[in-house]
Amino acid sequence: MFNTICSISIIYLVFCQTLITSLTHSSRTIEMADFENALDVAVIDEIQIALDKDRGWAWIAALCGLPASEIIVAGNPSALPVIQRIADLCGDTLETKDFPRNGDLKMEHLVSWKSIPKSSAIVCFSRKMVLQVRDIFQDMGIPCSAVYGDLSPEVRREEARRFREGETLCVVATDAIGMGLNLPIEYVLFWETDKFDGDCDRVLMPVEIQQIAGRAGRGLRATGYVSAFSKRDHELIEKAMAAPVPPVVITTLDAGPTSFHIETIANELKEYRLAILLTFFKQRMTFEDVLRPFVSKDTIITARVLDDISTAPSVPDRLTWVRSPLNSRDNTHKEEFQKMYHSFCKGNPCQARICKIPKSDLGLLEHIYQSHRIYRWLAKHFPTKFPDIKHVETEISTINVRLQDILSKKHGMPHLQRNECRWCGRAILPDSHYTECNKCHNESLNDNY
Repeated sequence: MFNTICSISIIYLVFCQTLITSLTHSSRTIEMADFENALDVAVIDEIQIALDKDRGWAWIAALCGLPASEIIVAGNPSALPVIQRIADLCGDTLETKDFPRNGDLKMEHLVSWKSIPKSSAIVCFSRKMVLQVRDIFQDMGIPCSAVYGDLSPEVRREEARRFREGETLCVVATDAIGMGLNLPIEYVLFWETDKFDGDCDRVLMPVEIQQIAGRAGRGLRATGYVSAFSKRDHELIEKAMAAPVPPVVITTLDAGPTSFHIETIANELKEYRLAILLTFFKQRMTFEDVLRPFVSKDTIITARVLDDISTAPSVPDRLTWVRSPLNSRDNTHKEEFQKMYHSFCKGNPCQARICKIPKSDLGLLEHIYQSHRIYRWLAKHFPTKFPDIKHVETEISTINVRLQDILSKKHGMPHLQRNECRWCGRAILPDSHYTECNKCHNESLNDNY
């Protein structure tokens, strides 16, 4: 496949945080795509995320801009219209190869939470729900893995290994369970079918249920089963599974700003504040065909954090900073981020957070990991400016070990059980003292007035 030893192949994995390179290969996240070095082949996984309203821009940028002789994409067939439209825009030839499921996917009868089948994945939609549901099964003597977004990739892979090798009998996870993880799931069981999507609390769409359910029975000639724990959710899933997959109609595809865009706008407006430049790009720029300018709300919020410091580095450097994995709603992380950026602007080395690593505080371990994750991300882009990276990597390893130790044991409240809204049957947090969900509660208040 490769012509010379100097040729480079690059593979983009959704949850790979560590940049792995060799003479011929490189592996990295899509947001860290290398648009400078020519490649023989680029492989982009999980291409259906190109349709995602928050991260889709990165997949579109890679499809349009990677300097590769050949690009191979893999993912859900729902993304095929996107790939075709991008190929047409770029004047490229598209060849498709379909890989159908090897096994069947069947709707199972209603499942009792007191008796779950082996090799089950129980799907929840928040960290709190994942941990409390895991505690329910652990309390029943059922060893259980947990996978959710605040965990490091290393811990997620370790939790997946425990499930894969039979150390745990089930895995409780958020809906991103299948991305970057190879799991021998026989049953996908929905603990709940409502999620907060960043804007509102809503019921899952049929296509989302189908994609999550499709994680069951992935092995050769395997049969997968799908079910739920409440009559309400079971009826919703059964209806969704029987529904035809709707065709994807492409109206717009998100295109993020490049350094050229922002520098051009800055020169025209005589403006240096990045939040204003990004907002101008999003609201005033126009592209041909289906591409539309896109900048996430979090990116603009992060830009405002940086704009508080008057001395600004180059536009490419500032764009790199605003795309770092900062949660700008976390004041501690925001203050650390500003401090590092201030040092960076002055040409000084950026110091890592110094703190004692706790042994058993799950939330604090996750918080310190997120802080180190930002430092590690920036160190990969500016290696000479982040001298504490070896110390950070060592502490991340320690955090991972302690997180894995906590997750292998029961750590929550004892005697939890499934909790449902008395009106609609929606799942409520097991430790909640309320008997109705927020939606039903608000509706009853409105009726009273």
